[in-house]
Amino acid sequence: MLFHSAFGAALTAGLFALCARRKLRVAVLALITFHLHLVCDFVGSRGPSPGDLWPIIYFGPFLREPAWVWTGQWSLDAWQNKLFSVVLLVWIFQIAITKGVSVVGIFSQKADTIFVQVVQGWWTKLRRTKPS
Repeated sequence: MLFHSAFGAALTAGLFALCARRKLRVAVLALITFHLHLVCDFVGSRGPSPGDLWPIIYFGPFLREPAWVWTGQWSLDAWQNKLFSVVLLVWIFQIAITKGVSVVGIFSQKADTIFVQVVQGWWTKLRRTKPS
């Protein structure tokens, strides 16, 4: 509850901004992505049984209300979440192939360069291979 709330959003945005050169931009983007994460949890983070719902207690741990929950929440291992994950991975590879950068660059520029070269090499080989 502590990090799936407004408190968690503010803490995350603040920590990311402290580490950034463009502090305001990073803080705003962190807030947007944090809230996108909460929306995804609200929609698709149910446990294995239909009654095992994941509530969003936005002002927790300080206040227990309001607590938002959706009874139509799909389970964490549902096909919708798997499809969403595959689409995001394809998007990551597409950006690496076309723009020459990837999310790996967040952690290491050297690792990002290697990752991009490998992915672009795979793509080049795949495009050269012609079906018989």
